[in-house]
Amino acid sequence: MRLGFDAKRLLANRSGLGNYARTLVGNLLAHAPGVEAHLYTPRIDARIDAAGLLQHPRTTLHRHTGGLRGAYWRTRGVVADLRRDGVELYHGLSQELPLGLRRAGVRGVVTIHDLLQQRYPEQFPWFDRQIYNLKVGHAVRAADHVIAITEQTRGDLLARYPVLDPDRVSVVYQSCDPLFFARAGPAEVEEVRHRFGLPGDYLLAVGSLVERKNHRVLLDAIRRLAPAERMPLIIIGRGPERAALLRWAEELALGDLLLLREDVEATSDLRAIYAGAHAMLYPSVAEGFGIPVIEASLQGVPVVAGDVPAMREAGGPGARYAAPGEAEVWAKELVGLTRDTALRARMAREQEAYARRRFGAEATVGRLLEVYRGVLG
Repeated sequence: MRLGFDAKRLLANRSGLGNYARTLVGNLLAHAPGVEAHLYTPRIDARIDAAGLLQHPRTTLHRHTGGLRGAYWRTRGVVADLRRDGVELYHGLSQELPLGLRRAGVRGVVTIHDLLQQRYPEQFPWFDRQIYNLKVGHAVRAADHVIAITEQTRGDLLARYPVLDPDRVSVVYQSCDPLFFARAGPAEVEEVRHRFGLPGDYLLAVGSLVERKNHRVLLDAIRRLAPAERMPLIIIGRGPERAALLRWAEELALGDLLLLREDVEATSDLRAIYAGAHAMLYPSVAEGFGIPVIEASLQGVPVVAGDVPAMREAGGPGARYAAPGEAEVWAKELVGLTRDTALRARMAREQEAYARRRFGAEATVGRLLEVYRGVLG
């Protein structure tokens, strides 16, 4: 099976869509020996660790170096390259497909991660919304099959694009970096704790510092706790809300409990920070999926997430959920996790079992191959 992939995000994004692309292609190569992966990209970020993928004997990198601008090449010019290379099926990993695939005789599959720009338009600049909607609208009409990463996204697609036949839209859950499927050991956790100067007990949040991630509710919740039950909150991420969060923490007299880290680059370091946390908190008001919920669950860490459908799909019945805007409810959840060690143990056990069963490489690759074979068959 000769497959082509839009690899711009894979080779140029260090989080989010980049992680999705690297994990998907890596798992395919590891668990589907009949697959050849042809990666098409206009550029490569040298900071991305993709050596394992690029050096794989069944990977071929096609880097655009011609006269066409990179964006135009991804939108139209790449189709000629796909025909030249004998690609049977092209997978757009980030909500878009090039023009002219069908005329060129190349099958197309597209992954749609979310329609947040339509559900929450106020959170996106006007111009960005128009571009996202144009790309998604073309992709869902042009694709032979559409992959949604959650049931929530599948439902949104069918509701907002009546042209879509439900049989042409499948849910294929994403996995996460295989490293998370092995627990970080105590020595590793302690070494990373010392190197990053982390406290002994801490609450953890992982995600971009943007408004919809809703980190402020966590500070509101901690403020409501008795001083003896408060723990430092470490947020790993970067974004425009950084200064506002620091100001909010100072206003709540919690400045000494908030630690913002932008310097956690290695996956192994992130894994150890998860493993050392008292709990992982993910209060986002809107998500396509919520990969940190899976990563924390695989490290045996209790998770409290925002009570939105995508979070329940990621965390399963073992995690706890709280309304994103209810600081008092978040505070009660934190108190429960602090006082009830049996609850924490049960949550960790159930979450890990759920994540391994639903999001492991074999399960996700199996569903992906079903889609590919259905399109090609």
